[in-house]
Amino acid sequence: MPRIRSVLLLAAATGVLGLPRPVLACRVEARPVAFGMLWDLPRRGAEAQGLVLLDCAAAAAGGGLRVSLGPGQGAAEAGQRRLQGPAGGLPYNLYTDPAHRQLWGDGLGATVAPIAPANGLLTVYGYIPPQLSPAPGTYSDAVEVTIDW
Repeated sequence: MPRIRSVLLLAAATGVLGLPRPVLACRVEARPVAFGMLWDLPRRGAEAQGLVLLDCAAAAAGGGLRVSLGPGQGAAEAGQRRLQGPAGGLPYNLYTDPAHRQLWGDGLGATVAPIAPANGLLTVYGYIPPQLSPAPGTYSDAVEVTIDW
């Protein structure tokens, strides 16, 4: 059976260019979305959860922080994420909700980028849709987390 190590979320912080903003002291951590062993992919797909932890100076954040997720290494846009492995790509996606209705991206197109408080954690819901079992091996991706204020 195929094994997926994790979807590793990388962290970065940015400000909006051209707007005067205070420097935001921010620590962002991402806990991976680890699907584990895929035993029943053709019938049920696979689900997993990860976390984005924010620890930012609340005074500078004001109205909250916009948290975006990039498309990952194997995709041009968030709606087409792919885990890379020995036999090519395995389609998956990341969502803001456990029902997999709100595609987490940069807020453009059909994606959303939630507003979060300066200090807290956000759950990332990963989903691999039902599909034929891929070749055995480890599949992974790296997705950048961007914080805008």
